[in-house]
Amino acid sequence: MACLRFRISVYGISRRRRTLPVHRLPNLDLFAISGSGVEFGETFASAVFREFREETGLDVRPIRLLEVNESFFTNVCDNTHDALILYEVDQTGGKIEPKGNVPGSVEVRFVSLNDLLAGQILPVFDGFLQHLAAE
Repeated sequence: MACLRFRISVYGISRRRRTLPVHRLPNLDLFAISGSGVEFGETFASAVFREFREETGLDVRPIRLLEVNESFFTNVCDNTHDALILYEVDQTGGKIEPKGNVPGSVEVRFVSLNDLLAGQILPVFDGFLQHLAAE
């Protein structure tokens, strides 16, 4: 029997010359925006900082809430309802790690918003990218 799970995730977008730092996921030819689940007792700002550092090597701070969205998916045995919170972030330090810092991140690079909108991003992030393109 599947478990039901509610999860809060935070993501950050750092814009640099209309490009975004993204990481490619193992076994997929798609990129993801940096971020993931908030740990119990962790603030959203701390989670964005931690995830960016883990996945890209960059240090960031949230500067503006952009969007709150939701996603429904099944992961292993869990049926998950995910609240996705997107922040615009400002890079405060660090250095991009081209191979990523964690097993879930195999390639890190800056990709143009247009290339991501053309289908190089996981579909769950389409709404976030449409929001950026409309600004």
